Amino acid sequence: MHHFTSLRRHGFRLDFTAKELGGLPWRDLGAWLQSLPAAQHVSLLRNYEDSMRGASQAFGDSLRAFRAALARATANEVEASSDAAGNDRLVYVTMVYGRMNRFISGWALRAKTLGIVNLVLATLDAEAYELCQTHYVPELCVRASVSVLNKYTLLLVALQLGLDVMWLDFDIFLVRHPTSAITRAVQDYELLMGYDLDSDCLCNGFFYIRARPRTHRWLFELVRWLYDHPYEHDQRAMGAFLNYTEKISADPEELPAVPSWHVFDEENIFINYGSWLGDFNQLTIVHFVDGSAFSLYGRPSWDASIPTAKTPAAAEGEQSSSASASSTMDSFYRPEVASLPPSELWIGAPQVSALLQQRIVPKPEQKQKCGILPMVAPTKQRWRRCPFRRRRWR
Repeated sequence: MHHFTSLRRHGFRLDFTAKELGGLPWRDLGAWLQSLPAAQHVSLLRNYEDSMRGASQAFGDSLRAFRAALARATANEVEASSDAAGNDRLVYVTMVYGRMNRFISGWALRAKTLGIVNLVLATLDAEAYELCQTHYVPELCVRASVSVLNKYTLLLVALQLGLDVMWLDFDIFLVRHPTSAITRAVQDYELLMGYDLDSDCLCNGFFYIRARPRTHRWLFELVRWLYDHPYEHDQRAMGAFLNYTEKISADPEELPAVPSWHVFDEENIFINYGSWLGDFNQLTIVHFVDGSAFSLYGRPSWDASIPTAKTPAAAEGEQSSSASASSTMDSFYRPEVASLPPSELWIGAPQVSALLQQRIVPKPEQKQKCGILPMVAPTKQRWRRCPFRRRRWR
């Protein structure tokens, strides 16, 4: 009962219309757009309204602002594509507001240190936007409203413009430029998810989506389902829409076709700040799992996108968890740490190296089950195949 009374995830507010999320003219042309010379693709993005021959009258300011930021990010990456990173049609997207605003300057410094020029930052309050304008590239700062659905609606727009997207939650530290590691992991997959070392559970704190018609349709249907079911956690829904571990109140025939997908390496390269195997030479992304999303039981009281509906005990526990993760982030995002290149990070910042050393564990022989009540076995079980593991129970 607490799950249903405390977990309303959004307030039915969207920055984009249904047509903008699911009906842009290029939505099925991702492969064609990416086959164009990069400079030509960028030119189309920059002159999007003109190329639509008047169709832009149906589009709003949010779409125009985000499209312009995506065009700038892609142009930046094309100009810098001579480095080892490689994928010039990939953009990174994240969002921030509230108590996480204090990390904006550190994020900007880290991106500059690593040479990341294709990151779009969605700011969900006035303070975040002002800080982004001050510390980051102003053209890559976008104003948006407070809603967890922005995590997906922003990506729906990018996919329709022929851009592959890597979503990053803001409670993340980038150890090194991630594009090379992403490119190696992608292979022929259309979607890559974060994963956990200890539990058989997907993590949507970071994930990659390739611009293809099937991925756009899959994500659009996910957003539509989440909009109609505001009590459900989006990470659980993503697992269910990928037919992996989780179940939701939807019949199989209601769900869209599943893209070809896999998980990022959870052992050493793309880790959750909980457990990992300890290869610092491979470490690329650290996800601190800030707040209560890790336990799926609700969201912190500072989140203005939902009403306050938690018991004092639950709220206190949640704030304690968030404070712990944020305190760890403070160590990583100090200027003297965020400005260190990967080759000097562990020597120059032994305190953050020690924090990660504490999390090194042996590889578990068997992962814990995933779910809100993992200790409770379902009354009926059935086999089903997973895309990258042996058969598992569901």
